[in-house]
Amino acid sequence: MERRKQACHNCTIRKVKCDRFIPCGACIKRGLEKECIESSSDLLSQGAIIKDRDDVANILPLWQSYEHWIINIGLLKTKNISLQHEKINLEDDLNVAEFWMNYLSEKASFDLLNYSIENLGTLYFSSIGDINDLFVRLEQYWVRRHNHEKNREGSCTPEDYYWDTLIWAIFTLTLFYIPTEQLNDILEPKPVCDWLNIEMQDIWSETLQLSVYQGFLKCCLTTLVRTNYLVYPNVKLIQIFLILYNTTLSYDSPTLTNNMIVQCIQTAKMFNLTNFKLYTTDDTAIGISKQIFSKMWYKLCLIDYLQTSPAKCIECHTEIPSLFQFASVYAASGANVYQNNDSFEMLCWKVISIDRDLERTSDSTQRPLLKTIDAAKRELEILNGLTKKEKKMKEVSANLSFEIFILNLLINSARWKIEKMYLIYYQTANSLEMLIYYTRTIIRLLVENINNHHLVFNKFPYIVNIISRMIGFLTFHQIFQSRPDIVQLIEDLKELITVLPIILGDMINKLGIVITRLESMGVLWDRVQVVESKRGVIHPIFKIIQNDILFFSRFSSKRPLLIKGINDFGEDIISDRMEMAEDNILIDDDIAFEENNEFNTIITAFQQEHNILGIIS
Repeated sequence: MERRKQACHNCTIRKVKCDRFIPCGACIKRGLEKECIESSSDLLSQGAIIKDRDDVANILPLWQSYEHWIINIGLLKTKNISLQHEKINLEDDLNVAEFWMNYLSEKASFDLLNYSIENLGTLYFSSIGDINDLFVRLEQYWVRRHNHEKNREGSCTPEDYYWDTLIWAIFTLTLFYIPTEQLNDILEPKPVCDWLNIEMQDIWSETLQLSVYQGFLKCCLTTLVRTNYLVYPNVKLIQIFLILYNTTLSYDSPTLTNNMIVQCIQTAKMFNLTNFKLYTTDDTAIGISKQIFSKMWYKLCLIDYLQTSPAKCIECHTEIPSLFQFASVYAASGANVYQNNDSFEMLCWKVISIDRDLERTSDSTQRPLLKTIDAAKRELEILNGLTKKEKKMKEVSANLSFEIFILNLLINSARWKIEKMYLIYYQTANSLEMLIYYTRTIIRLLVENINNHHLVFNKFPYIVNIISRMIGFLTFHQIFQSRPDIVQLIEDLKELITVLPIILGDMINKLGIVITRLESMGVLWDRVQVVESKRGVIHPIFKIIQNDILFFSRFSSKRPLLIKGINDFGEDIISDRMEMAEDNILIDDDIAFEENNEFNTIITAFQQEHNILGIIS
């Protein structure tokens, strides 16, 4: 959750301590979330009114709150689930897991492991102590499988189940990334078609690969449940999670992801993985283990930050300070995490830590300091230089190419956000041109992957995150200030989205809902005449934006009704949505009743035609 720089209005009036979250804890306890949010956001308090229809400088800051709640929270980190309608059958889950285990032959399993080590190592080598040990463990896995077939006795200890789950996590990762052409040489599609009761296929398609990936993921998670990890904690839980996060797990199951992060933080603290400072008394084994622990901790903190939302209230990434603050923070302790070797994980964290400092202003009531943005830009230039230096010093392999692509993607996405802030808050002369430049740079990175037969790289989940933000902001900007080059960029991004791998799942379709909604706001902006009031200009799309933000802030602060019983929250949220459409219409003293009623009708019709619930369904 975001912090504000000052106490909220309600806490100031009541003279109570405010934790400065939005909404703050004191207001949540009193049921005043709406008032707290309204007092903290310019959009929610005055966003339906602007001084001038053509005053783009006043309009663009509205995007920061909209992006935070609709894209960052709603699209990427929220999924509506029903406790009453979901069916759970553990026996069925075990039967499904058993099918996939029987489907995967011994030879195919070693082929999948070989492919992952040769091409996907950059995604999980940092979580594994000895890569060669994986082959030994895979052999032991098959010994247990054969014993199970002969004696009907399988793994019986939590350690065995942990290793089974870790191996299946790698299989799941491989099924997610491997090209269908190479999958044809490893697995037979016909048994899967028969199991899924679909039309028989002789070769693999992306759609069938998606089904198998989902089956492997379910098998992996079912095996994880059999470890009884709540009773028998093990560091392999962290390793398993770090591997699976490189798939669409966080988009498909945000609640499960958040819960696993919390459990991983508890496990890391329990086994003291956060203490990886090297001492002269450490032997070789301890020294190597500490290096691995540091990489795992940085990666876990990175993931922890990326999943930050009101639904995840426990965090660990805040224990590592900003790049701009580390000198003073670590001066007293004598320990400096940023002085460690610049491994791939450390470089990724440094970029993400800058991104974190920028994102902290996304839902703030005050614009970020110019010196903070300038400092972030300088740090990114240094990190970009280190990345180029690493590329020149090493022989480029498949794993290193993937590593370089991820670093370039993270750095350029952070640069893009910096230029967006320059444009929104300071309207610097070349900020829009630089934002367009970095948009084209990111598009070029993804297109080069296609041209260079590295389509595997375009399955990296963070791509959905940055594309959602880019096309969202450009479409929003286009509503109020049309430019041919931005129109072309939006079309390029749309075309790019259509060729993204199908295995990224339903996120692409949900992103389409957001894009269509924004484009429809543009049509509404052009066709509907605004209402002039004493205070400024009132237009329906600003009230729609306000309602959308209020909708997701309410959704994120939901609570169970222990007295009356818990109803399906999806139904409650639909009724709340209609209440906002009907009752939360801004009324100005100098607007006639007929005009206000028409204003209301326009907003209600828009919300019914473009149901925002589709983003989280």
